[in-house]
Amino acid sequence: MKVIYAECSLPFWIEISKYLSERAGWKPCYWIASPEQESSIKEVFTEIVFHSTFDAIRGIAPPGFDDAFATPLDEELLRSLSDQESTALNMMDRMDPDGSFSYSDRLRLYHGLVKYWNSVLKQTKPDIVVFPNAPHLIFDYVMYMLCQRIGIKTIMFERIGIPGMIFPLEQLESGSPYIESIY
Repeated sequence: MKVIYAECSLPFWIEISKYLSERAGWKPCYWIASPEQESSIKEVFTEIVFHSTFDAIRGIAPPGFDDAFATPLDEELLRSLSDQESTALNMMDRMDPDGSFSYSDRLRLYHGLVKYWNSVLKQTKPDIVVFPNAPHLIFDYVMYMLCQRIGIKTIMFERIGIPGMIFPLEQLESGSPYIESIY
């Protein structure tokens, strides 16, 4: 089972992914994390495509994936994501502390991210994408939207009010089916 780890930057994710690789056959094919984790991740998973979180946020591809931006956008794809486009553009507010990030620049970045992640998902063909929490950076939200559209499984973890406790979610929009079933 091929896996993308999206923004799994804390060191314990390497241990979790090793465990899942050995016990469940989850094979990481692409990993987005802070640059400090690159050597540790590549030491364990030598074939991994590593992508710096900082580059992913700015729409910069890792070495060898520059051609992913060449994939053209089509009207059907943009139309299918139109309900989430305004959310994605509003997420860019945190990238704009001085108000200089114009609408056209935001739209250009958004379209570039849609092209890039659509291409990456088609090339890597992951079975699942793991997010450590709800997608909240622009690149991971775009990836999440595309996964939902294409039908790639996603898992993320949500903190609750009890310290140290989390629960898994497959979709942002639906919450935890397990917790819902209890209530």
